[in-house]
Amino acid sequence: MSKAIYGHLGGSDVLLATEVGRLRRRVAELEEQVAAYEAELVALREPVEIVALHGAGLDVALRELALS
Repeated sequence: MSKAIYGHLGGSDVLLATEVGRLRRRVAELEEQVAAYEAELVALREPVEIVALHGAGLDVALRELALS
């Protein structure tokens, strides 16, 4: 029974092990890319939030952005 389960999970198939390794590396790359995009999104939101806080006072918000 344990041999059947082990075989079902991939066993010692070299091609499968290679593919799993490739997919794990790709997932790690995509996770890094998502983290970078999230950091960029936070940086892009900051100016928008400053303008939103000042409402119609866009000139004040722009001056604050220039100072930061």
